[in-house]
Amino acid sequence: MNINLINILFMQLTFVIVVLGTLMSLVEKYLPTAIKQTFRYGKHAHKEKSDKLVEKIEIPKAWFSHFYVFAVIWAWGALILVISVYFYGYQPCPYLINYLNLSCGDNRIAETSPFITLIALSLMTLQCTRRFIETNFLQIFSKKSKINLTHYLCGYLHYYGVIVLIVAKADGFINGQTTPVMKVTLNEALRAIVAILTFIYFWYKQYESNLIFINLRKNKSGNVVTETHLIPKGGLFKYLSSPHMTCEVFMYLILYFLLHQNTSCIYCLAWVVTNQFSNSLLTHRWYKETFSDYPKERKAFIPFLF
Repeated sequence: MNINLINILFMQLTFVIVVLGTLMSLVEKYLPTAIKQTFRYGKHAHKEKSDKLVEKIEIPKAWFSHFYVFAVIWAWGALILVISVYFYGYQPCPYLINYLNLSCGDNRIAETSPFITLIALSLMTLQCTRRFIETNFLQIFSKKSKINLTHYLCGYLHYYGVIVLIVAKADGFINGQTTPVMKVTLNEALRAIVAILTFIYFWYKQYESNLIFINLRKNKSGNVVTETHLIPKGGLFKYLSSPHMTCEVFMYLILYFLLHQNTSCIYCLAWVVTNQFSNSLLTHRWYKETFSDYPKERKAFIPFLF
């Protein structure tokens, strides 16, 4: 089968978010309650009369932590596999090759070198690990906050797809290939240095932003005293309403900078950008509507501009 199901997955996710996000931005008041209630969640969740059918497929927002359990296992498993192939001469079994063929097509070709694959997968694993720790041990979810089941499933699909697309186009994971040799060109080394340094910066800034959110619900003694949404201050919140979303986009831009030869990466990047952009707009609007003293200099998505 020469159909790349991972490409189709990310194209479909992007299409849905672009269509619904545009409708929510332009004509939300005319949309059916079911659409508004499904699309909105968290602080900007639908507050008016709810759709009874949609209510039946709403789950606690705290369940976000579940797909990071999956993500960290999936990412570490892939990283260990890649290390085994590139450093210990392990040959991917036929079942794995067939699975990758089924996911990304029989006509797959190696588009990324062992070195670039290893760096990209290591950065992705680092991100999954931190998000796993945050959502399962640090983050304070409101007991009343709900998300639609579709948002929950998208989390699994996203991390599943990202890891598969990195491995599927990597040297050493194509049918009939011999074990590749780990070689590093000057171009790849320079690209990796730039990518690692910039990725770590945005990785840390996202972590810093999430800690600010967490501490908003604690007193000076570290005890949780509220589940109410408040105005975050400090860090990149000086410039943005949702810096953690902007940081997410930049991290995936950096991964694309590393993996641009992998033709599937552009579909994943499009999904991440449209999803985070749409969510950041709704969040920015909610802050301005909720708090009369909300800082006017803050932007939704890009500091100083938008």
